[in-house]
Amino acid sequence: MELKDLIYYDWVEDTDWVGVVDVDLGGGYDWNEFHAFYSPSRRIYFYGSESGCSCDSFSSYYWSEDQWQQATSKQELMAAINRYFDSLYTKRESLRVKILYDTNAFRPSEYKSRSVSKTIVIRES
Repeated sequence: MELKDLIYYDWVEDTDWVGVVDVDLGGGYDWNEFHAFYSPSRRIYFYGSESGCSCDSFSSYYWSEDQWQQATSKQELMAAINRYFDSLYTKRESLRVKILYDTNAFRPSEYKSRSVSKTIVIRES
């Protein structure tokens, strides 16, 4: 999933985040999600998890980059994924294994850093 499809705030346009894993355990009127991204320019992972009801969404809790947790290594991210699955009421071990496998298979070196900057246009009168 791309960040812009998950978060609906302007700050997203200034990121170079690449999707790593998405977990969506929602159904009916409730939702429970974990999302992780990698920033090639900063060489860190950003992740977050939340749950709620139909009156809000994951995006409601992540209105700025500061709301996200950070991991400096894949091992730290995998530990966060384990904590997320440990916190669930219904254990989903096969899904945990798949998400950990997918995270381990992610290759940050395949993504080149792109410079993210805003262009300022100055017009002379």
